Amino acid sequence: MEKINLWGAFIVAAAMLFFILLKLPFKDWLLIFLFTSYILVIAGTVVVEKNAILPC
Repeated sequence: MEKINLWGAFIVAAAMLFFILLKLPFKDWLLIFLFTSYILVIAGTVVVEKNAILPC
């Protein structure tokens, strides 16, 4: 049952991604993607350096 749910979620996400990429201009989409990646790399570095991740 879990595999069916995962495949269903994958198909829905792939279809939604296809429609989103058709709507947004590629230049804007790429700019947002790169900016978000840059911010998340900085945030991840800060979290790791301050040992903010609690061990399980």
